[in-house]
Amino acid sequence: IEACIERLKIRNQCIPGYTVDEMNKRCDVVVSVRECLAHVMLLTVINGAAVLGWLVRSSNMQPRHEIVEDLLED
Repeated sequence: IEACIERLKIRNQCIPGYTVDEMNKRCDVVVSVRECLAHVMLLTVINGAAVLGWLVRSSNMQPRHEIVEDLLED
């Protein structure tokens, strides 16, 4: 990933209206924001799975694989 970011910084040097330092800073900010978003999305998925597991356990619902197994037994 780091190598790709460095190549992106080199590629972005040809964008008119920005100095090399401005483009490098802009690239670093975008990467930082995307890392934060990825972290938030990961936590959302993990927390969502935890909540779903809690709901299944607390409501005595059968997990999907158990429902399928029950149907196959009949």
